[in-house]
Amino acid sequence: MITILNLLIKGFAKAIYMMLKVLNLQYALIVLAVWLILYFTGVATPDSPAFIICQVLLIIAVVLSILLTIYKMITSSIAPKKPKQAQEGIISTTDHQSVMTAQKPINTVKANKQIKEKPRYFRVTQNPRYIMAEYSDRCILYYQTGDKLRHIRTDFKSDDTQTV
Repeated sequence: MITILNLLIKGFAKAIYMMLKVLNLQYALIVLAVWLILYFTGVATPDSPAFIICQVLLIIAVVLSILLTIYKMITSSIAPKKPKQAQEGIISTTDHQSVMTAQKPINTVKANKQIKEKPRYFRVTQNPRYIMAEYSDRCILYYQTGDKLRHIRTDFKSDDTQTV
């Protein structure tokens, strides 16, 4: 019985919190709490200037909440959505030319054959300006400045960790 009541209270509190967050009513709630404290302490009685000031602040907070909600709705509908691949950090798995036009595939010598290998490109999540090109035998780290890539370092894979 207590756990059901506890779950109901948590669910109700979470629903109220989400409603306050979505509608940006945090400011109005703070002003309302201050107003109630002043009212119950006797500072903001209906005939005092503090009462009128609290009313004006509450109206301003509600109008601000409405404007912020409208602004968030407009900007979220205008802002372009990132494709799922870009969110995961993969820039390109097949077409390396779409990443940087200046970057060409590097020739890899394997069993005395020249193979043009297309790398997989990744962005580093801690700093998206760093781009990693992964080949079957090495990983190359670049730093993006404008539309150019600056080579930082190359790490060769050991024979037991190479991918095909």
